[in-house]
Amino acid sequence: MSDLYTCLNKMPSDKQRAALHDLAQHLAKAVDVFHTERLYQLLTNFYFIEAKVFILGAQPLIEDYDLVRNLHSLISWESLNTLILIQDTVRLSSHILASDLEKAQVTGQLAGQLLGRLLAYKTPQIQALMAQAKLRNHAWLCPLTPSLIPPRGYLLRTLTGHDDTINTLVVTPNGKQAISGSDDKTLRVWNLETGETLFTLSGHNAGVNTIALFSDGKKVISGSDDKTLRVWSLETQETLLTLSGHTDWINAVALTPDNRWAISASWDKTLILWSLEKREVLLTLIGHTARVNAIVVTPNGKQAISGSDDKTLRVWNLETGETLFTLSGHNAGVNTIALFSDGKKVISGSDDKTLRVWSLETQETLLTLSGHTDCVKAVVVAPDGKRAISGSDDKTLRVWSLETGETLFIITGHSDWISTLTITSDGKQAISASWDKTLRVWNLETQETLLTFTGHSAGINGIVVTSDGKRAISASWDTTLRVWELETGKTLFSLIGHSDWISAVTITPDSKRAISASWDKTLRVWNLETQETLFTLNGHSRGVSAVVVTPDGKRAISASWDQTLRVWSLETGETLFTLSGHDAGVGTVAVTPDGKHVISGSDDKTLKVWSLETGETLFTLSGHSDCVNTVVVTTDGKQAISGSDDKTLRVWSLETGKALFTLSAHGEWVNAVAITSDNKQAISCSDDQTLKVWDLSTGRMITSFHGENEINCCVIAPDNKMVMAGERLGRLHFLQLLGR
Repeated sequence: MSDLYTCLNKMPSDKQRAALHDLAQHLAKAVDVFHTERLYQLLTNFYFIEAKVFILGAQPLIEDYDLVRNLHSLISWESLNTLILIQDTVRLSSHILASDLEKAQVTGQLAGQLLGRLLAYKTPQIQALMAQAKLRNHAWLCPLTPSLIPPRGYLLRTLTGHDDTINTLVVTPNGKQAISGSDDKTLRVWNLETGETLFTLSGHNAGVNTIALFSDGKKVISGSDDKTLRVWSLETQETLLTLSGHTDWINAVALTPDNRWAISASWDKTLILWSLEKREVLLTLIGHTARVNAIVVTPNGKQAISGSDDKTLRVWNLETGETLFTLSGHNAGVNTIALFSDGKKVISGSDDKTLRVWSLETQETLLTLSGHTDCVKAVVVAPDGKRAISGSDDKTLRVWSLETGETLFIITGHSDWISTLTITSDGKQAISASWDKTLRVWNLETQETLLTFTGHSAGINGIVVTSDGKRAISASWDTTLRVWELETGKTLFSLIGHSDWISAVTITPDSKRAISASWDKTLRVWNLETQETLFTLNGHSRGVSAVVVTPDGKRAISASWDQTLRVWSLETGETLFTLSGHDAGVGTVAVTPDGKHVISGSDDKTLKVWSLETGETLFTLSGHSDCVNTVVVTTDGKQAISGSDDKTLRVWSLETGKALFTLSAHGEWVNAVAITSDNKQAISCSDDQTLKVWDLSTGRMITSFHGENEINCCVIAPDNKMVMAGERLGRLHFLQLLGR
């Protein structure tokens, strides 16, 4: 297998595709020890893995590993385990690897994903694969620590494709497909085995909030912010009928067991019972005093239970339209309801952060489940009735014992509010959807011990590296700073003192002091030897967003949401002067290497260049079409690079104030940018969860690394190789830029 790379490269493209498609299957058909060993060598060869993913996609490779499972008697347990780990890793990364295939470029994502997920596994076979990956010739960001979600954990696969928040989700009775609805106005039908979109249903004129599946699995009904319901054929992909009657957004829909009636719930405070045969309103159910968010129908089809922002659940007689009784107990709106299979109990989730289990016979609360730290938006009951799974605005799922009311385990991974979830009929997997525009498939039966990732307990907003490249300091929403040893990636100590989010951190040129900026409206100057606060800088009237130190270490310049910059004496802690001129909050600041000029970026979409001698604005840089979040200056002081919510970076001449060129490749807001000391490359990070490396001589993106969540900040060490990046959920990546 050592010459596989050479052989593949010599083949014409059609023969290359055929070889990659057929080779594993050919070896598996022999069903003997020799060919099984050859198959094992093939499936642990990085060059084969990379070529197959890039040319044919991740799914054909995933299916190759299934061939070996049928040959388990011909292969050692250790070797089989290695193949399963690699297969699971490729599956976890398949949505990321697909972006390389779509863009027809090798960006190093595969190598980065493999190392980031498998570095913790020390088996010889895995280590050999890692060594092969490190030999790739292209520029790439190489993880130095296992900072990505590993295989064998809760997460099985991530599904991407929607362009906006996902609000609703159902799974077909055979468990093979899922249908989701989104604020992008579409429904998507997914293959849960491959993660691919089978087709998209378009027709609504506004966001899709709710879906219910017909019992035969051939039709769905959806409700939308366009105030209509649509019944769709999953066979012909056509709208079969449209129902209009609500006067406001439709939040929920359910079907009676015989599928003859549908019941919808709306912001107009009503529920409507529809005849799907006659296409008409049978009853309007009135009683709630605020919007209705959830609806379920009992197994006998005679009753419905609704949940509302009026803090109550109502149980309705579907024959008469009357309220049978009301369940009160929540202290805030009820967002979600799930019915137990016997139809005798329901569980509800609320904005009061709790879930309640109710008896429909006694009308009493049987259990209150507490643990979420934000609104509960989704809940399902496992088929055995012993567990419930809830999803929350705290971005977690919780699995609960319905016998004791205790949390069995917590699942993290989404980077935004969880809006909906469902469970497969066998109770082994859950699928959740989120405002982060993804669906995630979870293994509820994993027995693996999950890795504890390096980082903070909340988002990391800033990182700085000492001048000797030995230590780094990170700033977090958890109100702490952490000092890290870069050689080991371990925390040396934490600095505690701020009373609100820390938005930025910088360091003096001698690396003896750090200065942090916080939403508590202050900056703190820290002694890194004694770990004490030397003094607190007060003066801003709103949160402080950014801070830099002049090259002589005597002054600091801070930026604030109060629309000003302040220049501070680091000897006395006093404000020397204030720079005013922006028309909105100032989010970023940089200083030129000669210490004479300051560049600020603002939510007013501009950057300003200031004289530190006179305090005057020298010129304004205009061109971004949204908030400016970050700016850095090249080491020669001639250029600045800014990043914006408009998803671009701009390179500016500080001599003329003109934009030289624009860097475009990010799919979401650009949060931070760093530059190598030789000014040849820049690294940017974004809400699209990626780090991107740019060649500043050509403006070309040369490699990318995809994290698990939005990446808020990044920094390059003095050696121009070590890169650190902080995520919104607190994860910290230690990477090395190779092949630059």
